[in-house]
Amino acid sequence: MGDDYDEDFEDYEADDFEDDEGGAAEAAKAQAEAEAAQRAQQRRQQAARQPLVPAAGGSQTQPLQQANISRGPSAAPQSGRMMPPMAKAEPAPRRFIAPPSNEARQLKEQRAARLKALRSVLQLRAVDITLYDAPPLTPYELHTRHAGTKRVKNVQTGDDDVSVGVQTEEIETDAFACQWPEDGTVASTTSSSLEASASAQTATLLTANIGRLRRFLGSAGQVVETLCSENLIAAASGADAVQQPNALPFSVRHSLLQLPSALGERVPHDLTFDASGGGLLVAYGKPLDQEPPAEVLSRKRDVAVLRRLAAGGCLALWKIYAPEMPWAMMRCAGVPSCCMLPEAKPHLAFAGTEEGAVQLWNLREPGASHPSVELGDKPPFDRLHLRSPTYASDCLAMSSHTSPVASLTALPISGDAQEDASLSIASLDVEGTLIIWLVLEAVELDAHDLGQAVGSKERLLLTGSTSMTGGVAPLARGNSAVLPTKCVHFAFVPTDPTRVVVGTDLPQLLHRSRYSSVPLSPDAFEPGTDVPARDAPQNASGVASIAFHPKLPAYFLVGRVNGSAALYHVDDARPLRTFVGFAAPGAALVHVCWCPARPSVFWALDSDDRMHIFDLLKGSGMPEVTCPVATRGPDSPTRRMGGGASFVQPGAPERRRAPGDPDDPATMEAMRKMRFALDARSESANTRKGSAGARQRLAAITCRGHQRLSGVEVHVLVERYATAEADELIKLEHVLDAL
Repeated sequence: MGDDYDEDFEDYEADDFEDDEGGAAEAAKAQAEAEAAQRAQQRRQQAARQPLVPAAGGSQTQPLQQANISRGPSAAPQSGRMMPPMAKAEPAPRRFIAPPSNEARQLKEQRAARLKALRSVLQLRAVDITLYDAPPLTPYELHTRHAGTKRVKNVQTGDDDVSVGVQTEEIETDAFACQWPEDGTVASTTSSSLEASASAQTATLLTANIGRLRRFLGSAGQVVETLCSENLIAAASGADAVQQPNALPFSVRHSLLQLPSALGERVPHDLTFDASGGGLLVAYGKPLDQEPPAEVLSRKRDVAVLRRLAAGGCLALWKIYAPEMPWAMMRCAGVPSCCMLPEAKPHLAFAGTEEGAVQLWNLREPGASHPSVELGDKPPFDRLHLRSPTYASDCLAMSSHTSPVASLTALPISGDAQEDASLSIASLDVEGTLIIWLVLEAVELDAHDLGQAVGSKERLLLTGSTSMTGGVAPLARGNSAVLPTKCVHFAFVPTDPTRVVVGTDLPQLLHRSRYSSVPLSPDAFEPGTDVPARDAPQNASGVASIAFHPKLPAYFLVGRVNGSAALYHVDDARPLRTFVGFAAPGAALVHVCWCPARPSVFWALDSDDRMHIFDLLKGSGMPEVTCPVATRGPDSPTRRMGGGASFVQPGAPERRRAPGDPDDPATMEAMRKMRFALDARSESANTRKGSAGARQRLAAITCRGHQRLSGVEVHVLVERYATAEADELIKLEHVLDAL
């Protein structure tokens, strides 16, 4: 086997491979040269595509890639042989750059000069501006951000027996810190409950005290003002403003209340005292002179306010200790026909208008929030604020009155619930519609109730409406056409607020219920046998006024237009007693009222400007005093007498009829507005020890000027009508029981 291998082996000499090695080297060299030429060609083409830039030594241009042009033999591959010289690159095309023009150089110089001038004027400083500011995230927010919003809900379903306990994994809990206001309070059953810091407790306590102080001052302000008014009225040092002497038999002295001349000459339509007796609310009609006086026209900013006031009536609240200027002036949208100050809430004023609206004012509102005028002809001027209505029922076109409001009163409130009960008022129009209003206080503005003024907190809510003249036969006067029944006055029975006594132009007095389906007995109160019949036009016996006794609410008085008065019991249709023959022929009683200080005395005012004072304990049936209602200077036809039915001097000339007297048709409507009011303050508020004016009682009466009603006289009553006699109420009860 070995021999065979030896025989077949061929021995090659070294010279046999030299020719083959030389051929391979030459092939490799040729290939390298071809590749180098190809790369050079590629570099030339790339250099031709590159933009030209100025060379470092002059204006010649050269490609951006200098490495490709200046690359020498050292860049050849390290193959041990020299690379052939690179072919010279072709020059790239040159690019022409135009020199700047004169306009461009001038514009550049102007910009440089302007920049230099601005730098010499402006002063720049570094300013830190917060483009975005966000509070730091709480640990809870950080946790929810990193944890994500994905929630996994595990639900166990199937037909397992729910009564058998299921083994579940223990619930994992973890505690995370979170922010909490340090003044917050948390009800915690654990021992480590949150407690406010000392500073937070102080701030919270201060805020609570300020709120309590504000509520206290708002409630006590009216009381303090009332006490100050009574102190001024009852001062014994001559500070009492009611100081003008007179010769009237029921008055010691008096004072005249007249509106400022800038408000025009106005006729008073109604008046009433407040519960303390120190304030008097008077309702005035439209001014007789439409144009403001000359001293007001010089102040143009006041002319627009006064002309707006001249478009309707107004209400004035007088303080008796300051009769020179009204304490508060209220602008009425329309002409007021009646007014009221409720005893439970004397800071609210109400008025019924001849247009059929009921309006409300809050006297606690700051006067600065309303328009004002300056009064006087020389500085310093007195500024008088004209308050707009807080609420007006004119917007309730389908539910409010459609005829003039004849009377306005507050519903009786029992003594036990007087402080907590809400105030309700009632209004009656001449057509007999009775509406009950609930007074809402401290309520927000209702956008759907257009009667509430912007910023006010009071509103009237209509709670009921019924007709008082349903089923009443109309009145026929002789040959005239049948006239509808006209309502004049009404009053609630104090012991039963659901019962209403309504006075109309009929002789009968209507007895109605607030609930129309409830029958009452009697259904009407008859005028009596000694009163003229209802079909006699010259002696029509319609009702003019109604007054319930303040101490004996089962008895009430009625004044009629035929000049008679009658005393009734609420359960008897016939009058207990009738008073006739004391008024002048043709004079009508326009107002009757019980004397608050004397239970057995009542006052009656007739259309002939005469006041009649009756004392039921006398038993004569005739007035104890008959005198004019207002002072008329030193030549008054009245004198003081010890007794008798009349205080008119014998042989005194009769008052001459002037254009302003009742016989003048132009003043007949104004005469129907004759009213008076008696101070009805309680005995406890009128008997303070150590006060010289402790027993002082007041009476306010509308008075006549030269030819028109021009003001209100406030009288201080004599001791005889300011203080009750011993056991007077008991004696009166015996007299009434005997009737």
